[in-house]
Amino acid sequence: MIRYLTVHFGSARWIDIQRRNIERHTHSPHEVWASLDEVEPGYEDRFDVAMSLEGGHGEKLNEMARRACEVSAPDDVLIFIDGDAFPIEDVTAMLERRLPEFPLIAARRLENLGDPQPHPCFAVTTAGFWRSIDGDWSKGGRGWRNRIGRNRKDVGGRILNALEDKKIAWLPLDRSNRRNVHPVLFGVYGDLVYHHGAAFRATYTSYDIWRAERLISFLRIPGAKTRQGLGGALIAKRRDRRIARNQRDSERIYAEIERDDDYIERFFLKRQADEQRVILRRDST
Repeated sequence: MIRYLTVHFGSARWIDIQRRNIERHTHSPHEVWASLDEVEPGYEDRFDVAMSLEGGHGEKLNEMARRACEVSAPDDVLIFIDGDAFPIEDVTAMLERRLPEFPLIAARRLENLGDPQPHPCFAVTTAGFWRSIDGDWSKGGRGWRNRIGRNRKDVGGRILNALEDKKIAWLPLDRSNRRNVHPVLFGVYGDLVYHHGAAFRATYTSYDIWRAERLISFLRIPGAKTRQGLGGALIAKRRDRRIARNQRDSERIYAEIERDDDYIERFFLKRQADEQRVILRRDST
């Protein structure tokens, strides 16, 4: 049995898209469990198990996993998946091929300034393995220094530490886009799963914040490092411009996904036959 565990917050707009693609690409017995928080009533019947949970994203996933493990055999599969993520290829075939070798398979977002940890936008394991490592998606752990020298702790950090401490190899699914609209958002991982990113919050990432600060700090504008004064105002303006642009892209891509189940593969993974080159939008603001 496969049990998908997902969180939808503040909107139901991704529910039908996610369920449709899970059914399309999962060819073995499965259930979909969801935490629905601040979602309009009437969507509970889209899921095998629906609940409302308190806490942050990691805590909600932990509680769902705890409940799922209570009714799971050790070799039953748990798939953690963000509400704005869904498979685009055969999940069952991947599990049969790779899970016997790797007890954890997960997206890894190196593009987010070098984040090395398993990410819950898509992560696969068994109930038995999850219990054996005391799986925990809450923020914390030892953390890491990212590509720009900043110390970070985020969801997945505790799991990365558990794997390192026990010397257990895991299979990272890295970004596999052939075409990028944004360096971090709108990502395909391992040619297997699509993650829209930031669908339930403001559309900016650590990468966007760094880009907003970079030029202002380079020009040594007063207040740039403390985000106060003139430097802080310019950083905020650049950040807001990036958020607005990301939001426009998000809505455009969402509309295409809602209309066409094959849009992700066609747009992000395959070149058109008559294309001479792929034009990536310049990331210049």
